[in-house]
Amino acid sequence: MILRGIDLDSVVPVVSLLMYRDDSRSQVLLGVRRQSATSTRHPDVLSTPTMRIPVSTMVDLLSAESERSVELVPPYFMSLPQRRAWQVGVPYSLATPQAFVAEALIARKLGLAPALVDGDLRAELRQSALAYDLVHDDEGGYEQTLMLTMSCQPSVSPPALPSSSPGYSLLAWVDAGEVGTAVTTKDPVRLVPGVSPLQVCIHGLCVRSAAFALANGG
Repeated sequence: MILRGIDLDSVVPVVSLLMYRDDSRSQVLLGVRRQSATSTRHPDVLSTPTMRIPVSTMVDLLSAESERSVELVPPYFMSLPQRRAWQVGVPYSLATPQAFVAEALIARKLGLAPALVDGDLRAELRQSALAYDLVHDDEGGYEQTLMLTMSCQPSVSPPALPSSSPGYSLLAWVDAGEVGTAVTTKDPVRLVPGVSPLQVCIHGLCVRSAAFALANGG
């Protein structure tokens, strides 16, 4: 894929995991971001699991897509054809950059490294959407963010999810059919009853990308 309209050395590449609970694809995983020593931006935002990656890694991931040229003007959202699938949590999975990135994200942000190592968390991974936007912060600045959404569907019953993790103060399976409406109305309570709308917001690029991916086949 050839990206026009951006300088790759100036963007922040991010991977977002659209993780389904099971093969019914009726629920997806969201979490409330926790501020930590190594992740200080956007605390208390309802988010898909995300992770920053090197520019070179994003180039490797996008090389699996077609050779078409796309012009990126923010806000930009593009559905990907999902022609290829990669396996997560299986022998030799780390030989592919897609599975390597997904497993690193699952281990680092969700704390599920033991489940991956033991083979208790296995899934099929597809690249489902690409987004580009200017992501603002509370200090008035912004980052040019290039985000790849990866859909992750378990191939075996996943282990019980913890209620929180190193990266998220709260983790919850939410109704996939309500994500788009919740993003449009900026209503996190629609997805996670009990959270305070005064403390938790839902406007990030990751949930907007997730809503876009879900509306275009997930």
